[in-house]
Amino acid sequence: MKKEKNLKKENEDFAESLHEKYLESQSLINNNLVNQKNKKSKRETITYFVCLFITVIFIALYQLLYFLLPDSDLKTALFDTSSTNSLNAIAKTAFSIYLFMVTEGIAYLVRLVLLLATKKATAKTITVARLVSSAIKYIAAIVVILGILSVWGVDTATLVASAGILALIIGLGAQTLIADIIAGIELVFENQFDVGDTVVIDSFRGEVVEIGLSCVKIIDWANNIKVIRNNQIMTVVNLSRFPSASVSDIYLEHDVDINKVREIIEEDLNTIQEKNPQILERPTFLGLQEVTTYGLNFRVVAKCLEGDRFGLTRWMNEHFYVLLKEHGMNAPKYKIDLTK
Repeated sequence: MKKEKNLKKENEDFAESLHEKYLESQSLINNNLVNQKNKKSKRETITYFVCLFITVIFIALYQLLYFLLPDSDLKTALFDTSSTNSLNAIAKTAFSIYLFMVTEGIAYLVRLVLLLATKKATAKTITVARLVSSAIKYIAAIVVILGILSVWGVDTATLVASAGILALIIGLGAQTLIADIIAGIELVFENQFDVGDTVVIDSFRGEVVEIGLSCVKIIDWANNIKVIRNNQIMTVVNLSRFPSASVSDIYLEHDVDINKVREIIEEDLNTIQEKNPQILERPTFLGLQEVTTYGLNFRVVAKCLEGDRFGLTRWMNEHFYVLLKEHGMNAPKYKIDLTK
């Protein structure tokens, strides 16, 4: 009797130790990912504010000098892009930078307002908003290029008028880009997946973070981002449209009482949702899944969100291991026959 109590105490201590190590490992992984994400976010924020500061200062100085400087050779050199003097390049350069900053700044503000306005909208609305945002970025770039070319004396009217021939030439040389844009529009309006969905594309599993005119960006659990061109997406497995199944396989020794195992697990399933809210509904005990030379395999299936599937599987494996261990049911031990 004393030996059985000691054995039970050892099993409980082992289970508790295993649980602590599991929690510690998960905490380390999560902390590392959070720290990496925070460092990257901090760098991006600093870069953004530096660029914003430089842009505001340049635009403010440009406008102030234009209104405050009296008519003189200095003002002509800085602002008159049509003059023919030797300092004309200074005015053209300054105005080109001004045009770039103003156009890109307005485009950025429009995109920011668009994304903030749809932040709490449906996944479909967010996807369309990001597609429009991507289009605005390209349009702003075209406006800047045409504007700067015009400042430097290029006849943009003739350039635009001959857009038909230019489009034909570009079309022949940029067929891939055109195919990407058409495929991107199809992705959105055929509702294959939305931003925030978990998908599998080219054996890469992750969450869709952006659907652009030319490519799709997917991020996995380790914050690795894969960029896939739209026209290269042939097959997609969307894992987010319906609840996923988290499967827990429980291995026990051959001599366990199957009916007792069923009774213990079925009783526990009545309250398991209170212990883990990731479980969407009462799990199903499928019974004896497999009989092997190693031991007996019992299976439990629970419905959950796709993003919780693997974490819930690990949790259930540990939960049922500890539960059955408390009832004296052990995992099978691999045995080697030395008599052969």
